[in-house]
Amino acid sequence: MVSLNPLATSEFKVDRVLVFDQPSWSPLYVKRTFSLAHALEAEMIAPDARVMYFELNGTVFVFQTLHLAFHHVVQGDFNGQPWMVSFCVVCNAGAAFNPLVNGMVYHFAGNAMYNAMTLLVDDETKSFWNHLTGECLHGTLKGAQLEGYGVLSPATAKEALETYPDAQLIFSQLNKRELIEAEADYRFAISEPKDAVLSDMFIKTLDVREDTRLPRLDMGLGVWTGETARYYPYTRLNVHNNALIDVIDGRRLVVYVDPVNANPGAFYTDAYRATWRGTDLNLGTGDMYRGGLLHTATGADAPERPKQMFVRWYAFAFTFPGCDIFAG
Repeated sequence: MVSLNPLATSEFKVDRVLVFDQPSWSPLYVKRTFSLAHALEAEMIAPDARVMYFELNGTVFVFQTLHLAFHHVVQGDFNGQPWMVSFCVVCNAGAAFNPLVNGMVYHFAGNAMYNAMTLLVDDETKSFWNHLTGECLHGTLKGAQLEGYGVLSPATAKEALETYPDAQLIFSQLNKRELIEAEADYRFAISEPKDAVLSDMFIKTLDVREDTRLPRLDMGLGVWTGETARYYPYTRLNVHNNALIDVIDGRRLVVYVDPVNANPGAFYTDAYRATWRGTDLNLGTGDMYRGGLLHTATGADAPERPKQMFVRWYAFAFTFPGCDIFAG
């Protein structure tokens, strides 16, 4: 069984926490959402804008990635259901949770770092929480566990709408200073490993047992199931012409890099081969994947996917110690 982050949960070292006492950013609390379709029509967001999304009770919520890079945490309520998302610009990963603890809604901010990843801090008790697993690591609520709603998935606004026509946009606006800061942070989030440098203050937060099988800031797709966690280096996907078939827990898996947005992804398949032809991923079964949808003889729908995130190596390795590395 896959184990989530025992290095951080069982042996948390508070002296390695980097706390930002007066951060220039702040969490975003939202009170309403907008139809993504209407937002695109009204030019509130550009079709090619990079976004991240998650699904809650059949509704897909879409966030502007640049704004996530500034706020780190966005929190709200939809039809009486509270939600909270976090995003780390250093490790390039985020997740969504239910912020309800013991019947009370807690309010979070991304004002600390641990293992060079965002560490959530709740306003009510100042406890520290893992931003990918939702476990409270230190403080009054140590051991508490937030209900997870899944990880954030990357796309463009246009792709998100094509896949989820009823998606809701979390809309916000940044002033000039905030936009400059967000753009700088986001440049690091998407920078290639050779161009990224982790600052000394972040390195000091790392566990000495860091997994060094790959370069720390390598980028790739991390996939996990109930039994297996596997990391696919982006460069290995490139070697396979950006599409390959793997087997995980006895099921075939297409792992690919989308030619439109350059994001990696994976979904289950019965196919034995996958080949890109322009923006179409042709499968040996006669099915075709394009823009987030799997087109079959019976229609088009979102494919079944394992849990996954586009992430830097060190973060995936800390979250899933001893994980597999695809080397095919």
